[in-house]
Formats: sequence, C-alpha cells, structure tokens
Amino acid sequence: MAVCSPTALFRCDASPERGYGHVSRCLSVARAIRAVRPWRIVFALGSDHAAQRVRGRGLEVSVRSSGEAMAAWLERILRELSPQALFLDAPQGFPEALAARRHAAGGLTVVLDDAGPLRRHGDAAYYPPAPAAYALDWTGCGTEVLCGFQWAPLGEAFVRHPRVARTGPPRLLVTMGGSDPAGLALRAAELLMTPPLSGTPWSALFVVGPYFAMKHELAVRLDRLDGRAEMVESPQDMGALMAASDFALASFGVSAYELAASGVPAAYYCLTGEHAAMAGVFAREGMAISFGVHDAVRQDEAARRTAELLRDPLALERMGRRAASLVDGKGAQRIAADLVRRVESLI
Repeated sequence: MAVCSPTALFRCDASPERGYGHVSRCLSVARAIRAVRPWRIVFALGSDHAAQRVRGRGLEVSVRSSGEAMAAWLERILRELSPQALFLDAPQGFPEALAARRHAAGGLTVVLDDAGPLRRHGDAAYYPPAPAAYALDWTGCGTEVLCGFQWAPLGEAFVRHPRVARTGPPRLLVTMGGSDPAGLALRAAELLMTPPLSGTPWSALFVVGPYFAMKHELAVRLDRLDGRAEMVESPQDMGALMAASDFALASFGVSAYELAASGVPAAYYCLTGEHAAMAGVFAREGMAISFGVHDAVRQDEAARRTAELLRDPLALERMGRRAASLVDGKGAQRIAADLVRRVESLI
C-alpha cells in the first residue's frame, strides 16, 4: 500500500567555511523525491546560513537556536516530526546514541558519504567509489552499502547541457566552491602565470561564490594575465558554463561530479587527504588529474602537467568522454527512488 504524505527529515550543514555542497546535494535528493511523491520534507540546519536557500525551494526548515544544545534540539525535532525517513549528510554534532536509539526503535535512517559511526546505525549508506568507503569496517551492523559513481548526487542547481562545439584556444573553467576558504582561486591564477602553462594558448573564466572573501586579491592577479581571464560571481546556470568549457581547474567536491557529468576533464586541488584519495580515483579512471592536497602542490609541476594536457586535444576529448560515461548525473534520482521504496515497504 502506498504511504500518504510521509515526512523526510534531512540533517546537513552549510557555512562559508564548510561550503554549501552538502545542502546542495540534499536539495537534489529532496527535489527528486518531490518529483514522484508529495512528501513533507524538512531540513534541520545547525545554523541559518542556508535556510533562505532551502525555503526558496518550497521546503520547511528547522534551525537550531544559539541557546539550544545540539542533542536537545535534534531530539526535540525528531519527537515533534516523527519522520518516516531520516537522511544524514555529514551532520555536525549528531549524537551516535540518538542514531542508535532511532535504529533500535525501527526508524528508517540513511546516510550519505559518511565515514563515522552514524553509518553503523543506518538502513542504507550511499557512497561514491572512494577508497575510504571500501576500507570501512561494517562488522556487526546491517547497513546496506551502495557504492559507485551511480550513487553520487549532484548539486541541486546543476542542469546538464549538451556539449558546446568551440574553436580557438582551450577554454578553462576555474571553480573552487562557493566560499573557497583556502584561497585556491588565487593559487589557480598563479598557476596560469607559471611556465610552461603561461606560454600555452588558453582563455579562462573564474567563477566565485557569494561568500568568497578574496575577490579583490583575485582581480589583481587576473589583471596580470593580459585579458586572458575574467571573473564572474554566482552565475545562474553553472551547467551551461561547464558545457562550454574544454577543461577545468577546480577544488575537489560536488563540482567534480558535475564536471564529469558534463564531460569536462579537470585538474583538482584537494582540501583534504580524503578528497585527494577520491580525486586519485578520478585520475586512475582517466577522467581527470589530481594535484593532491593543496598545501603540498608544486606549482611548477602542476603547470607542466596542465600544459601537456591542453596541448593534446585528443587526450582532452578522451578524458571528457570517459568522465561522462561514468557519471550520468542521476545519483539523486537513484537515492530518492531507493528511499521511497524503503519507506513504502514499511507502511
């Protein structure tokens, strides 16, 4: 029997320092659920940084007040909502004991890309094919593990466009996330000034988000590139920009999967060792190159590797085709369908 308007509670976080990728991909899953079922969907956010964005999508939001303890707030909203499904995407401060009690009581919980203890109290766990995911110990728990590129949700604002045929020098897209706290856009600008990349034909578009705090510093660096690079802030259709690009310099994260789905080969700076490990998977699959963790990158070596690729259009085309063949952009729809099936099987 089909369930009538169950409630799904999404617990995730966003901030200028943390970025907005977790909220964005949760919104993708929520939108995919709403496309097939009229569920009540509520987002539980630890701060109000992304609340307006979620409300703008027609979804409810519960934001923890500054005076309320995290555990007490979570227990309260779970008690008030009694959600049929709890969706956890790297939530900060979610007590393992609370997840364990919910699981013991028969409450449905799923986790996304979680390497911590919460995954052991879930009904399902979704992962890209990350080395860390395969190394996790699942002994003694009944969580169903679903791992592969097909389970990677893209950002909710992403729209996949057909590739745009271009002539002229390679068009580079430089994107380091909505806040870029490590200033990787500045590193990318300096990379483009480094031989032999500086002497290689290209044009570049730098995309920055609303919380990027170093716009002036970036503009100064771009002025030194003699009109070969420009900067845009918060474009309406990132997918269209990706479709018109031949190569990307990016921070590894949700955008890596969006670039792959768009058929765009890329080179990745990585914020963490975990990101570097997953970027290494992209590289081994022939869809990207990884520079490694950003503070250990040798710019001269990165410039050499990038210049070699930009001078080989057949290699770029081959990498782009490989990327699009592995990441089809339907991860959110798969997760939504799996979650709907699990909820409806319990009713």
